[in-house]
Amino acid sequence: MTSPSLGASMATLVAALVSCSATDESAAVDPTSLVEAAIAGDGARCTKSSECPGNVCYYEYCTSLRDAGLTWMEHELAAVLRPHAPTHFPLISVKALATVDEQDPFTMDRVAGFFGALGDARAIPLITPWLESPSERVRVRTQLALLRLGAGFEYAEALLDHSSRAVALDAIDAILSLPQGPERSRFMAVAAGTGDLAERVRNRAPSATK
Repeated sequence: MTSPSLGASMATLVAALVSCSATDESAAVDPTSLVEAAIAGDGARCTKSSECPGNVCYYEYCTSLRDAGLTWMEHELAAVLRPHAPTHFPLISVKALATVDEQDPFTMDRVAGFFGALGDARAIPLITPWLESPSERVRVRTQLALLRLGAGFEYAEALLDHSSRAVALDAIDAILSLPQGPERSRFMAVAAGTGDLAERVRNRAPSATK
């Protein structure tokens, strides 16, 4: 026979669990609102990145894609939105492209970098025209993005041999983000045989140097 006090305790526990479940469901993030905030949100004050929709707190302000000025920000914002890309890519792409000013190459290369990090191949036709940009920065960032999306192997060798070490290192990371395959292995072997890049390859993919 269950004692009254034990029965009351069990009822309280069940009620608490139901309450927590309801709270969790009500607190669930609305993907549409998240996309809007992560891509074009105004910078609210913050003390840490976890307080921001896009998980980027910079100089005490939440940073959206529209204001992202560093590559790691593009990647962080893409990581936040990646789980929603399968069902919300049309919205993500429209919002991201709306931040582009074709007279400002920095806005184009930022969005190219974001699409590459997002990893959704539906971005390929959206950014491919930027390969014809008069800005070398935009062309290179677009090539890197296409490489990440599996559509830019023809640019890999030139990127690995680029005069900018940062570009060459980004090319390695782009190749490493791809599934295993003959092309990936071939370019990893090329990078592993290049003294200046071999250390990066050893750190990221030790098997490629063996």
